[in-house]
Amino acid sequence: MLQAEKYVALLAKSLSEYESVQLGSTNGISASTPQTSSFAVTPSSADTTTFESNTFGSNLAFVQDRLSAERYFSRGNHYEEYRDYWENGNYTFSRNENPELVYVRARDIEGVYLSDRELGNPEGFWTRNGREGWSRENILRRASHIQDVRQNTESGMSLDELSQNPVLDDTIRSYYNNPVQVAQVGSYYVFQSDGRHRTLAAQSLDTYIPVLVTGSYTRND
Repeated sequence: MLQAEKYVALLAKSLSEYESVQLGSTNGISASTPQTSSFAVTPSSADTTTFESNTFGSNLAFVQDRLSAERYFSRGNHYEEYRDYWENGNYTFSRNENPELVYVRARDIEGVYLSDRELGNPEGFWTRNGREGWSRENILRRASHIQDVRQNTESGMSLDELSQNPVLDDTIRSYYNNPVQVAQVGSYYVFQSDGRHRTLAAQSLDTYIPVLVTGSYTRND
């Protein structure tokens, strides 16, 4: 918990230039009950294969990776920019020696991937093939309380205090104790670690997510 408290202290100190300049206020974000309606799968170009399903959750779109017929990416707010990064690869990585945990809009994270088998078996994906405690509803519920944790820590409460609430403790364990790792590429972020379920749930709810920014990629012109 000490490591997570350290991250939250960094968040309280600064919500990062990304949020203040790119994202603006969070007043419109609410920790409402997770949505369960179907999502739309849309191609980014005429040569992209689409996949239809109704069980992943609302607000999600998946696009086939043009470099691999067996892989799909969740399409966020910067997919076309990400495609240049992914397909051309002409970027240099600079590591952050002191990674900071920041809140970013989940849809500004690109590169969250699914195999064709996972996309064809959403129940197996969300439950991790029947693992106890795993379900789409549970993961969405944890994501829906990120803003509750955020608002309370910004008001001065510690994660230890919030963990006394079993619902918030579940979210803290999922999103704060082992944060999703990303790298920054201009105005968006590239997924770099485990946490696909958590990130997709936050994208489905169109909410913010705490992430550890491990470094940045710069395009080689």
